[in-house]
Amino acid sequence: MLIQLEARPLKINIIQVYAPTADKSKEEVEEFYEDIKYLMNMTKHHEITIVQGDFNAKVGQDIVPGITGKHGLGERNERGSRMIQFCQEHNMKITNTMFSLPPRRLYTWKSPQDRPTHIVRNQIDYILINKRYSSFVTKTSTYPGADVPSDHVLLMTKLQTKLRTNMKKKIRKRMNVEKLDEPSIKTEIKALIGQEFSKIEGMDSESIWKSVKQSLKSIADNNLGSNPRKRKNEWMTTEILGLMEERRKYKNSNYELYHELNKEVQSAIRAAKNDNLNKQCQEIERLQELHDDFNLHKKIKEAAGIYRKSLPKVLYNSNNEAVFDITEKKAIWQNYITSLYTDENRSNYDIREPEPQVGTPITKHETEAAIKSLKMKKACGPDEIPSEILKLIEGDNINILEPQKPSKEETIREGKNRRLRARRARRAAALEARIFATYNTITGEFHLQRPITRGRGAFTGTGGRRTGTNNPNATAIQGSAANNPNHQPIEGSGTEPATNNPNLPPSGPEIRNPEEEDKAMN
Repeated sequence: MLIQLEARPLKINIIQVYAPTADKSKEEVEEFYEDIKYLMNMTKHHEITIVQGDFNAKVGQDIVPGITGKHGLGERNERGSRMIQFCQEHNMKITNTMFSLPPRRLYTWKSPQDRPTHIVRNQIDYILINKRYSSFVTKTSTYPGADVPSDHVLLMTKLQTKLRTNMKKKIRKRMNVEKLDEPSIKTEIKALIGQEFSKIEGMDSESIWKSVKQSLKSIADNNLGSNPRKRKNEWMTTEILGLMEERRKYKNSNYELYHELNKEVQSAIRAAKNDNLNKQCQEIERLQELHDDFNLHKKIKEAAGIYRKSLPKVLYNSNNEAVFDITEKKAIWQNYITSLYTDENRSNYDIREPEPQVGTPITKHETEAAIKSLKMKKACGPDEIPSEILKLIEGDNINILEPQKPSKEETIREGKNRRLRARRARRAAALEARIFATYNTITGEFHLQRPITRGRGAFTGTGGRRTGTNNPNATAIQGSAANNPNHQPIEGSGTEPATNNPNLPPSGPEIRNPEEEDKAMN
């Protein structure tokens, strides 16, 4: 049952409910909540909506942020979880659990088995209210002493409207960019932009952008102005608003003149709607030519008036059960993120900090393409310059937006950084050539092998001695592990096991400090 009260300052909607008992099926419970949803759709979001009655559910003492407080009674059951899910879907708050009261002020129902020696009392009646107006509730309590011939206890709530005075926000002035549809005004503003940009020269990039921004804002304020009135429909024009203001003057004084002006208003509205529809169709065709499927479907839905309904913000676990506990929600999100970014095939290479990328300077063609790709009728950024104004920067005026050439000091600094990056790249390549171990299947031992990284020598075999052309006394020794079955250490041959050679590190060459290596290379 829905009761709507014409209260002030806000209307009050009261929905009285009675849920199916515990012996009813889940289908009946779902049908019960669908009926409540149907009644709530008949109300408005800015009105006070109260849902009260016997829900035959127990929400318990567990806290659900924004839905229940910590002053519930008993333990939550399955019907209580379904009720909390309903509250989350419709932004409702359970007022019974908001106030610290003794248990005799919390229970709402006495069981037929209730006796002085065996107390069986539960909290199954609730009063729900919009989250937005939950601060209006000053008290919700039961009155067990009330003379009511029922096994349910009288439940009451007190409301006190406390509307806050909203702080006045700083409203940005929206430029009346619709004037740019007139060719004369558009040409005039382009000429003014060229004159102002010709005065900007000989500064760094930051100072140039400040001057450009100030020039564009002053030109737009002086020639376009701001929108005098906010329009609810995008097809509305200033001419129609003017006709409507004039029509309002003759509403109760001159019926014939009012009727004539009304015809003009209706005719102007039909023409404006057709023009707006043609513009939308042209925009759709342009997006289709660009193969921009995302914005194409978005524009089609806007033109057709198709909007996506907001989905309920309810989280489900792997068993398709609604989760309301914060700890469980965090665990579900943690498992999801872990599985999302886990890659078993990813190698375990050391991740080094990437070197800064130095690319070519931005060209004039790239600047023109970026300005051309700006969308129309969008909110301004921090610079408070609409995209319609930026699109008026054409021809030689774009040169002012190109980055300035670096100074002599910046060029020298960049050269030093480039040489430093080259040295680090050579050092990284040298570190890749590490000593690695080979396994001898005959002796069952590991041997170290040096890859060819420095010097002019060459290896004669696994674990063999390097022969260098600069050492005339050196002899090539075939020192492979296969030619030495007894694995006797050959002096100077490098065939000693890694564990017996104290001169070699166990896992690779010695890694020097990068700062010391830079100094050594300098």
